[in-house]
Amino acid sequence: METSDILNKITKVKRSQQTLIDYVTAQNQIVGNKVRYCGTWLQFREWILHNETRLLNANFCKKWALCQACAVRRAARMNQAYLPKVEKIVDENPSLIPAMVTLTIKNGSDLEERLNHFKSTWKKMGAAKRKGASSSSRNGLVEWNKVVGSIRAIETTVSKKREWHVHAHCFVMLSDYIDREKLSEEWLGWSGDSKIVHVTKCDKGIKSGLVETLKYITKFSKLTAAETYHVHEIFAGSRCIDPQGILRGVPAVDIDNDEIEPELDGPYRDFIAQWLWDEMRFELVQRPEKLIYDRPSKPTEIPF
Repeated sequence: METSDILNKITKVKRSQQTLIDYVTAQNQIVGNKVRYCGTWLQFREWILHNETRLLNANFCKKWALCQACAVRRAARMNQAYLPKVEKIVDENPSLIPAMVTLTIKNGSDLEERLNHFKSTWKKMGAAKRKGASSSSRNGLVEWNKVVGSIRAIETTVSKKREWHVHAHCFVMLSDYIDREKLSEEWLGWSGDSKIVHVTKCDKGIKSGLVETLKYITKFSKLTAAETYHVHEIFAGSRCIDPQGILRGVPAVDIDNDEIEPELDGPYRDFIAQWLWDEMRFELVQRPEKLIYDRPSKPTEIPF
């Protein structure tokens, strides 16, 4: 993500979530202050000869389900991390089918109960897949046995009746295309109350499929401040992103800094973006050093 894109997105978020911050601060002052001061300084490094800029350090609060700035940044970083792995797998396994699967749980008024119900149903499907792959003749294959690798991301929204709609977007690599009707029957059997599933090929490419999967935990614009804070409380500690099969192995991403490629060397300039509270915008200034030629092994601390 370009420097201007990062700053523009964070600026838009910080200008729009004051009501949320006030509500959260009233519930938990420590958490509220973390969100309030999230992304108020960022350090960028520009490599002169390569015309490339990376985020070197920042003070993000990492409250994915509460802070829109962190949600946007996290989604972008996860896409950057997963895309090379998926592209490599696609090149090495041309017979596999990239697809998108959406699994839903019936709406309900209790978010924690609905989330736990989804997790329980997901575990039952995984158990059925393992049994189907075993050598025992008593266990038949299920549609999820066609999934060679997957990335699952749990999301929740609210309906017009203000009921919670917990569901998951899954980017999958298939050995054979899934029978949607059969998967729907199986999902109903495991859940006991839910049968709506969707299966589509990645017609717009694998990058588009990953973007759809690795997005936000919730649609912030659809929720009140109280509902957003409730999502944060319920989803705390939940493993929302779950890679399986041949899509395992991507290291956890750090949203405070970008990956820096080995070939980025030579002279560089450091810039610091500081949030101006009175003007509600960033000011981008170059650090005192004119040009620095050494490449430190770790990001330097920003003295304030």
